[in-house]
Amino acid sequence: MRESVTEWKLGSKSVSFGSVLSDLNGDGNLDVVVNNFDGPPSIFENTGASGHRIVVQLVGTASNRFGIGSTVAVRLVNTDQKLTRYLTSARGFMSCPEPALHFGLGNQKEIQSLTVTWPSGRNQSFESLKANRRYTITEPATVSVEEKLSQERRSLFVAVDRLKGVRHRERPFDDFSRQPLLPGKHSQLGPGIAFADVDGDGLEDFYLAQAAGTAGRIYFRRSKPGKTGNLFELRGLGPFRQHAECEDVTPLFFDADNDGDSDLYVVSGGVEGSAGSPVFKDRLYLNDGNGNFSAAPNNALPGVSASGGPAAVADYDKDGDLDVFVGGRVVPGKYPETPRSCLLRNDSSNGIVRFSDIAPGAGLGELGMVTAAVWADTNGDAWPELVVTTEWGPVEVIQNVQGSLRRVSAGSGMEKVTGWWSSLAAGDLDGDGDIDLVAGNTGLNTKYKATVSKPELLFYGDFDGTGTQRILEAKFEGEVCFPHRGYSCSNHAMPGLRAKLPTFHSFAIKSLESIYSQSRLDKACRYEANTLVSGIFMNDGDGRFSFVQLPRIAQAFPVSGIVVHDLTNDDKPDIYIVGNSGSPQRETGNMDGGVSLLLKVDGLGGFYPVWPRESGLVVPGDARRIALIDLNGDSKLDIVVTVNDAELKVFEAR
Repeated sequence: MRESVTEWKLGSKSVSFGSVLSDLNGDGNLDVVVNNFDGPPSIFENTGASGHRIVVQLVGTASNRFGIGSTVAVRLVNTDQKLTRYLTSARGFMSCPEPALHFGLGNQKEIQSLTVTWPSGRNQSFESLKANRRYTITEPATVSVEEKLSQERRSLFVAVDRLKGVRHRERPFDDFSRQPLLPGKHSQLGPGIAFADVDGDGLEDFYLAQAAGTAGRIYFRRSKPGKTGNLFELRGLGPFRQHAECEDVTPLFFDADNDGDSDLYVVSGGVEGSAGSPVFKDRLYLNDGNGNFSAAPNNALPGVSASGGPAAVADYDKDGDLDVFVGGRVVPGKYPETPRSCLLRNDSSNGIVRFSDIAPGAGLGELGMVTAAVWADTNGDAWPELVVTTEWGPVEVIQNVQGSLRRVSAGSGMEKVTGWWSSLAAGDLDGDGDIDLVAGNTGLNTKYKATVSKPELLFYGDFDGTGTQRILEAKFEGEVCFPHRGYSCSNHAMPGLRAKLPTFHSFAIKSLESIYSQSRLDKACRYEANTLVSGIFMNDGDGRFSFVQLPRIAQAFPVSGIVVHDLTNDDKPDIYIVGNSGSPQRETGNMDGGVSLLLKVDGLGGFYPVWPRESGLVVPGDARRIALIDLNGDSKLDIVVTVNDAELKVFEAR
């Protein structure tokens, strides 16, 4: 029978926040400390005298000092029961327990075994331990040969420091100063990365995009690695310094002037400037064939100043040269207005480099807030279609009719699936000979929820009569639509609300239309997302698609980078995804529930997760892009992942 709080002596009345369990008097029992508003904390002594326990305290060496992030498993004697605890520094709001783990054992006077798995991947096991003891366990300073071999055998990839010290550096910028109700930042979308042999020595070099305030950097492959083991050296910053105030988003290597070497195109994006500012002009750097780059003449590009995002290259019109699509990502200070996208047709001839933007004439100038783009022949006619993902919109396939691009409003099966799409990759995932599409979304591990009948909503209009366009995020609770954002931030953005709704309670009980009026909502631009799951658009061979969700674990984080490739050596394509986001608005908090994920084909058109212990792929932080490249010359493709404001992550294939 469940005992009441009165019988537990925990029935005191208070307005409290934060509590911890800790053995304050060293008697082996967990006492309770509760923090109270406008008063001293409450302390409840545990006077229980029955049962046994052990306490485990960790001392990290290779891992952190207290072993935070370790998992401890205790197996009881003569039972199949196993108790598992994860050591964390926080449990609930403003509640930090002591860095020790308490295991209640009931009437068990000893345990059969205790196993510690450290964040470093090291493991320790102990047998036949007495109860009612406090055990201090120190992480081994080195990994045994047996353990190292075991780890290597079970992982497809292994983390290496081939690019140690090569990193992206973010410059802090307050996106919310212009639009206080912005859902998330657009100043932290990088970095992109591009590989190519730019100096003709047969070795792949790479360009790493940088944030506004830092010049982009090109790294050349060393023919003989230095003593540090770093395979690359930084050279040739000269042509990039003049554009250091531009936010590099997407770099592309391709032969722009048809002279047989790789030139460099860099998309300028972000929001660190006013709409139309020169810092949003893309740049083209021409290669002399030896890896020396110089800025192309001013008239080589059309001179559009729009904050861009993704870019993709293809000879879409089959005239023998490469053309570029650049997706407009955002209008700085005016989210969610539609930015300008560009389709740059390569009109270069006789050594003169010239690109013309034909997107407006082709009806492609306003595709929405484009987040990813690929060229892929989705209908088998040997002409590549342009596929784009958009935020607050669909994944769209733009038909290529013998070199003429056409938007088709319906018929693909994709137009009704709207989301916050963020990444895209193409490949034949079910082995039927046509191209399928993998699209990354926000996932299901956030406060946001979306269905066809109850989508996430966003309104953009004048809601307070001041003439200023504002953003309203909205959600459904039952059949009623409510604002996503709270009273404080809403009132900060629109101070007039305070006169109408003077208290938090008066705001909280009102529907969206009661607060802002139905007439003003009707006049506003309305956007919706009816799914937040990442998934695959399966192609029927004729350019019609059906949507299949990725496994549940793949929905644990926003997906910002995807590759489709055989990474498990079974001659079947796999999917590797990276993501997370540390840039949502403050009320939402970070969306960082992932460490990347490898998905292996099951032979039936579905995919199942390969856990990090087996894949060897662990990428915490705000991962952005993935590159596949053979770094060690063993003819196997290794993986390089870019992370916002952090070092590159490198994994060699086994």
